[in-house]
Amino acid sequence: MSNQSNKVIIVLKEATFWLAILTSLITQLCTALMPVITQQILDAAVAKNIQRISWMAAGYLASFLVIIISEFFGQSLSGIFAAKQEVRLKNELATATLAKREDSFQIDPASRYQNAYTNETATIADGLFNPMLMFAAGIFGLIFNIMALNFSIPF
Repeated sequence: MSNQSNKVIIVLKEATFWLAILTSLITQLCTALMPVITQQILDAAVAKNIQRISWMAAGYLASFLVIIISEFFGQSLSGIFAAKQEVRLKNELATATLAKREDSFQIDPASRYQNAYTNETATIADGLFNPMLMFAAGIFGLIFNIMALNFSIPF
């Protein structure tokens, strides 16, 4: 198994990764529900059904609060995951650096190692997770919005 495959497996075993995916799913579901609920509120207003308006408004407010809370947790989990990945990358870099022979350090300046350890690991850790989470959110959003569109169109 290749080194890249091992890194993907490490990412997929992280609980924070899956919790962030779950919060993304919840956010996208509630976001897709809001226009459906708005349509239900308008339909209830046309029918002058105050009780239904109240229930739908409560559902709209609940969806709005769930979006805010899940976005907060999603951002927090994203930061935690990125920090864990940065630490893992720094450990791998330190191990690889310590395994080098002494004469190989004369080829590269010390600043190259310092830059890799302090700057590049953070960039790689952020670049590893955010695209995956954004891709998942896009897929969830597409699926839920298509479902909401089908739900709100009378056949």
